[in-house]
Amino acid sequence: MVESRSMVATWFRVCMAALLLLIAPAPAVADTSPFFAAEQSRLQLLLAKAERRGERAMTIAAQAQQARRAAQSEGNREAEQIAEQAVADAEQALAKSRAQQQRLRERLANLERAMQAGNSAGVSLRHSGMVERMQGGRWQQLPAGAAVGPGDELRAGRGSEAELLFADGSRVILGSDTSFRVGELGEQRASFELLRGRIHSWFTCLKGRGQCGERLYRHRGCFGAVLGTEFVLAGSEDGVTTLSVLEGEVELHHARRDRPVLVPAGQRASMSGDGEVVRLLPFDANEFRAEREP
Repeated sequence: MVESRSMVATWFRVCMAALLLLIAPAPAVADTSPFFAAEQSRLQLLLAKAERRGERAMTIAAQAQQARRAAQSEGNREAEQIAEQAVADAEQALAKSRAQQQRLRERLANLERAMQAGNSAGVSLRHSGMVERMQGGRWQQLPAGAAVGPGDELRAGRGSEAELLFADGSRVILGSDTSFRVGELGEQRASFELLRGRIHSWFTCLKGRGQCGERLYRHRGCFGAVLGTEFVLAGSEDGVTTLSVLEGEVELHHARRDRPVLVPAGQRASMSGDGEVVRLLPFDANEFRAEREP
């Protein structure tokens, strides 16, 4: 009888706890851009893939170590060397996977903090080194996960880098020694300005919402329109603008020119400060491979 009462009491406490969970108010969730939620899903998927690669690398390393021990016991030097190389390759792949997992977890944590805070304009997903924002006439350090909005001027110091995600779906990586200004951030129109250095940009069209709005970039006298495009924009100290297009097409224009230069994927165009096209040449996309990896 005592045991029966104890079981009933335990069952009652469990039911009450479950009921409290059901009737408790849900935590407030910020109304952020659907692109932030999409980016969260994308990063989670990449993290799951990186974890699976790491698990496979661990399995291969264990199997190769077992094969090496067997070869040693048999005195088969050739098989032992093959197994040693397999162990080294697997350990290298495991180290790469773990580093990628760490980067993705940091980006996810920063994005989730920004979503909870209601940063609906933009967010700093990650950065390394010194990344600052101009506030009140002074440069102040920008923490990862901070909100970024229209009119913000940012700079990454020498040897530093930052990745930004905006509510219209655009992503921008600021390279070392780069200054960058956010312009408009509307669904119908968004604009960005490179002041100095280099940015790697992904401009995303708002699919399923009618016609896509304008996505504009600017560097000194050069400017252009983009749509669903990945490109790298660089500005030199002497005023030359260099545009490298990895996907889609991008216009390279200047106020002194009658017509823009249309730069297709796989091509790089340079334009001087007075609007003269310096060259239009192919380039190797592997040049930016490290930035394209998560």
